[in-house]
Amino acid sequence: MVRLILGRAGSGKTARLLNLVKKRAESGKTGQIFLVPEQFSLNAERALCRVCGNGISLSAEVMTFKSLATRVFDELGGGIAAMLDDGGRLLTMYAAVSNIRSRLRVYGGAVLRPEFLQKLLALTDELKAYNVAPEDLLVLEGTGGALPDKLYDVACISGAYDALMTAELKDPADRMKALCRALDGSGYFRGRSVCVDGFNGFTGAELSVLSKIIQEADDLDIALCADGVTDEDRGAGVFSHVKKTVAALQKLCARLGVACETDTASIPCKRFARPDGDLAAVERGLFDYTCEPRAVETDGSVALYEAESLYTECEAAAARAKALIAQGLRLREIAVVTRDMESYGRTAEAVFRKYGLPVFLDQRSDAAQKLPVRLLCAALDIAANGCSLNRMLRLVKTGLSGVSPAEADELERYALMWNLNGAVWLAEPGFTANPAGYGAPMDDDARNALDHINELRRRAAAPLSRLIERSRGKTARQRAAALYAYAEELDLAGALEARARLLEAGNPRAGAEYVQLWELLCRCLDQCVLILGETALGDAEFAELFRLLVTQYNVGAIPTGADVIAIGDAARMRADHPRAVFVLGALDGVFPPKPAEGGILTQADRRKLEDDAGISLSPANEDRIAWEQLIAYQTLAAPSEFLWISWPKTGQPSYLVERVRAVLPRLATAGEADGGPVFKTYAQAPCEELAAAALHPSGADPLARAALAVLRAGADSGDVLARAALAAEGRRGPLRAPDTVRKLYGPEPVLTASRVERFRTCRFAHFARYGLKARPDKKAAFEAAETGSFLHYVLEKTSKDIMEHGGFSIDRAELTAFIEASAARHIDEYTETYMGGLGDKPQRLRYTVERLGRTVREILCGMIDEFAASRFVPVGFETPLGADGAPLRFDAGGEPVLLSGCVDRIDLWAFEGVQYVRVVDYKSGAKAFTYKDVENGIGIQLLLYLFAVVAGDRALRPAGVLYKPVGKRFVALRPGMTREDMENELRRSGKCKGVVLDDDGVILAMEAVPEGRRERFIPVAIDGGAIRRSRSSLVDQRQFGILKGHIARLMRETKAALTGGAIECDPFAGACEFCDFHRLCRFDPTNGHDAFREAAPLRKDEFFARHAGDEMEV
Repeated sequence: MVRLILGRAGSGKTARLLNLVKKRAESGKTGQIFLVPEQFSLNAERALCRVCGNGISLSAEVMTFKSLATRVFDELGGGIAAMLDDGGRLLTMYAAVSNIRSRLRVYGGAVLRPEFLQKLLALTDELKAYNVAPEDLLVLEGTGGALPDKLYDVACISGAYDALMTAELKDPADRMKALCRALDGSGYFRGRSVCVDGFNGFTGAELSVLSKIIQEADDLDIALCADGVTDEDRGAGVFSHVKKTVAALQKLCARLGVACETDTASIPCKRFARPDGDLAAVERGLFDYTCEPRAVETDGSVALYEAESLYTECEAAAARAKALIAQGLRLREIAVVTRDMESYGRTAEAVFRKYGLPVFLDQRSDAAQKLPVRLLCAALDIAANGCSLNRMLRLVKTGLSGVSPAEADELERYALMWNLNGAVWLAEPGFTANPAGYGAPMDDDARNALDHINELRRRAAAPLSRLIERSRGKTARQRAAALYAYAEELDLAGALEARARLLEAGNPRAGAEYVQLWELLCRCLDQCVLILGETALGDAEFAELFRLLVTQYNVGAIPTGADVIAIGDAARMRADHPRAVFVLGALDGVFPPKPAEGGILTQADRRKLEDDAGISLSPANEDRIAWEQLIAYQTLAAPSEFLWISWPKTGQPSYLVERVRAVLPRLATAGEADGGPVFKTYAQAPCEELAAAALHPSGADPLARAALAVLRAGADSGDVLARAALAAEGRRGPLRAPDTVRKLYGPEPVLTASRVERFRTCRFAHFARYGLKARPDKKAAFEAAETGSFLHYVLEKTSKDIMEHGGFSIDRAELTAFIEASAARHIDEYTETYMGGLGDKPQRLRYTVERLGRTVREILCGMIDEFAASRFVPVGFETPLGADGAPLRFDAGGEPVLLSGCVDRIDLWAFEGVQYVRVVDYKSGAKAFTYKDVENGIGIQLLLYLFAVVAGDRALRPAGVLYKPVGKRFVALRPGMTREDMENELRRSGKCKGVVLDDDGVILAMEAVPEGRRERFIPVAIDGGAIRRSRSSLVDQRQFGILKGHIARLMRETKAALTGGAIECDPFAGACEFCDFHRLCRFDPTNGHDAFREAAPLRKDEFFARHAGDEMEV
């Protein structure tokens, strides 16, 4: 006899089945089967033992259709020797469509695409689940339209797929068919009682098994969630799908001649703690639009929550769950569900753990995203498509390719710098470019660094080269063997075992997943050999098939304890009598989700098949909507005491939220606006985060101040709050340990002009650059710094050659020819030494070097004119300040400071026993001399060098400092300018910037200007020998003394600050715009404590008046 027990959620259907089992067991009935869906089996076993006692296992057993098949095959035979797994099925489908591709009418061009193969497998599974044979699809042949041709192709593909199945190897989708064959005439269910629970519907294959049970079993009781038999909603109601199943079962019983009784009577409802409360009202009225709203005050058993974000939504839910546990609920009595596991799964798991709640995430991970699988996919991609930079980085950054993660970072920096693609990764000699980039010499340090980088490259490349050699042009079997050999050579199994052990301590779930990966990879390769065998495959074809193959596998973990909160998808989770259910992500189109299109058969195709051929497949969209409504209904009706529904305000809430509001009009929606993030006070870590906000200079809300007061009263959070207070102050430093400072900068810091300028611009930027020695990852490029290096090198070397050849006063034609030859020689030296030659460099770079070569020749020829008009003579080019390159001990007003650096050019003029010194610096970019910069320690390079050169020698006297522009000059033209005006603009743009001693003899010695002409080189206005003194570029002897005293004070202060550990983030306005370390310091002028320093304009007279007391002897 068949009995259909119908009832709404919570009406006692499961309890009735369990009591039937108990009653039959007490009467001596054995061999009972309690049949449930796969995901419900564990909870069903618990419920059976709870109701019937532990001895029930002698009389009854919980089974699924899969475990039933296994049991029948074990006892009766007729089973399948080996089942294809998901990867094997994909490869089998590939082999099948390859065989019949030429016969297809519609899909011949797309059928071998891996994504299309997945759709074919899904449709094949569906056909088998609904007992539709390939030949059944030909019923519409000749009826016209596109559908018959589409069905013809599907029938051919499905038939070819089935033809590849052997007696030893079967598709798991055929398990139910094999089970039916084994059951035929066996009498397996004779004398048994069977109860079926937890299903909302049955596939055709499952109905076939049920037909065997109907014919043989003494009793078959099936519980279904429906409020009756008749579908008054005509397929659109929440129970319509189940009622369709009821009709199918009644029809099956009638065909078999077995009585079918329908029982809608239920035992008194015990699910809801308050049978007349809010939860019961939601269950009754959620989809009953005629239901009267609940007019009384809410009882607190239903909560609606609108969060600011997905993350705070999970936080609020975790806090409420923690409160429920404090009230006596067990962890396992709480279920957290969503219909968007992709967005919520990992986040909810992390947040609940943060709130101190043990959880089990019922979500399997995609094996294709795991590092070992990504390694093999990257290797095959390289074998198929070559060694592009991105592919090689994907390989080495797995940390499993023969180089460690830290070594992979080194390789990445070098490869990104030089944009390395192609065979240079695999072929010797490998990498040849300087690891320091352009502009650095290939010295011993550079060669050692390059050798190290190449060693890392070889460790990754050698196994990869052998994989490519072993697999090219081979069969699937040989390719699988080559890939296995590659994994063995890398000791991938050992690496996975080590990583699993490492992960187990902090992330047991991840550790458990890694344990499974080696076996999974071996299974993938076994499937390749088993299915494709001697099939010849191209490199790209095998790489793509393997990539798709691994996407068919998932890895997961089992709960580490019995008492945990389960987080999972509402469609597949069924908690064991949950007292509380949390529904996350109750957004429109998410809960319930919209039906998805994209299969081979459209919704119109499915309706036509059912209407014209009587072939029913999985529900069309209308039925799917009803199905999703049923899942939503069962989810919201599941808890006995508390229901939480939440969503982030970034989306539109689900229509079900409005239904709950309609049923419970007095139910308010809570949110963070109602007093702030109170949920953060429910656990230690979030409460500490909240309290830290009260330490911020901008202040905090009362909740944060209250959290701070509470935590300060305890002992556990002292260190956390101290660190939070330090962070809230926004201070970065100082470094308090003298030993740390010495390790960073040495026993006595060596200063250079650029280091001082960087320190005065921003102390933290100096610390990052010279203390931590941090370097940004940049592509090798011949830009401003490299251009300057090139010009300085060639100017220095060629100028020295000129001085050795007789200086700038020899015959102009001879000197010009000499400059041409010497400059060409030094350009070649530079490109070979600092650029590795130009032979393999891009045409654009070769052109840049050629253009710069012309520029440097123009500069040198211009120096002929400069020195022809000057009595100053060059005495040094690229001259180091200290002897033999050692730092110079500079007297900074009684405080010795180690100073290092090179002066581009030193010129001397000897007159009446005094040697006047000027220093010149070549600038390829714009450079102005301002007293604002000097005031703030920026732009003091030449003054510092000048005072360092003349220090300690009374015969030397400062004559000036000049920034000499080099390279092309451009001037702005104005309407109405004459040619003379334009020539004057061009002349002014070529003049040096800087300061010169206010002495007529020195000025005219620097540049003699003929009558009727104007100055061309120095920043002093001279008109026909007459000097105009209105320019700020003139300083007298006393003012040079003030400048020296000011710079000496800057050096003393810089040394003291450095040795004191100063690393504060105090940039001048605009300094962060091009700073490489902005992400490191996280300077934010809007946070209440960070602020830019402003450098106010400063006139010459203001500067010297302000620093009159700094004067030193020069």
